[in-house]
Parts: sequence; structure tokens; C-alpha cells
Amino acid sequence: MTLPFYEAVETRRTVRDFLPDPVPQEVLDRCLDAALKAHGACLRIRRGAR
Repeated sequence: MTLPFYEAVETRRTVRDFLPDPVPQEVLDRCLDAALKAHGACLRIRRGAR
């Protein structure tokens, strides 16, 4: 199931309890790939500004 972007943002929540099941390597690889392609906040911060 894939949520539309805004629906995912509006319904997000913090998770404090996790299942003991291992995460499949394919899922980890997809997450890492998405993270590596994402723009970082540092690109928006001008030098010397915070």
C-alpha cells in the first residue's frame, strides 16, 4: 500500500515500539537508495547562516 505524499505527511506518527522481525535486505537497500538521492538541508543553508 502506498499513501499519497500529503496523506502520508498529515498522518505520520512517532513509533516507539518495534517488532522483533528482521528487516529484509531489499527494504534496507531501497531506504538507503532513497536517502542517498534526497536533498539535504545543508544545501538550503547559506554559509554562516543557521
